[in-house]
Amino acid sequence: MIDKFSQDHNSQKIKSNRITSLMPGALQFTSLLLAAFAIALSPILPARSEQLEINDLEPNNLDTEVENNYGETEQITTNPQFAEKGYKTWYIQGSAATTLDGLEEDPRRFGLVGVGLSEFLFNRHSINLGVNTLYFDQPGENAVGFNLNGMFRWHFAKRENWSIYFDSGAGILITTNDVPRRAAAFNFTPQLGGGASIKLKNDKHLLVGLRWHHISHAETFGNNPGRDSLQGYVRLDLPR
Repeated sequence: MIDKFSQDHNSQKIKSNRITSLMPGALQFTSLLLAAFAIALSPILPARSEQLEINDLEPNNLDTEVENNYGETEQITTNPQFAEKGYKTWYIQGSAATTLDGLEEDPRRFGLVGVGLSEFLFNRHSINLGVNTLYFDQPGENAVGFNLNGMFRWHFAKRENWSIYFDSGAGILITTNDVPRRAAAFNFTPQLGGGASIKLKNDKHLLVGLRWHHISHAETFGNNPGRDSLQGYVRLDLPR
């Protein structure tokens, strides 16, 4: 029984070490993330023109020829629609999360509010770059955090007024106190999850979802207990 218990304990320890070793090249990743933010914050294209309801237009075709009621051919300029290549939004979001593991005395929670930019690089595939503020309720001293975050999203099921998606990404987190306790005030935040988008009026979209959220500094600063949480969020996308 003792040997079996020791083997199980060592197996769990090995799994934990594997999780914290998933992020090699920490400094290179941080530089790439900051570079992505710089690109996203570059001058925005002119405002979107009024959308035209014309049947059988090819998606992403900015100059489309259509025939009017007099049999004449006219040149029509259209804009990409939601989930089409080139579609851009800015967004606001809020979320709440609670811990999944039992490594800490009680379930630990955090809340998040943030803003960001999104663009579809390909049809149904978008990149999302956000700036967030977080509050951590945890044993010992609570903490306030600042987070730069990048997510890639794939809308694998898309209809006119809704879609279902997977997303994944990571970010960097700086906090006023160690998160978790006796860990570090600088961490990485890998994430993985899914959700759904719902079309609202005036080309706005509501996104709701759940994701696995991990906090770890990849043993950059010694002790690294890490923290796994289940995060639920609501986000409002506005066209730009």
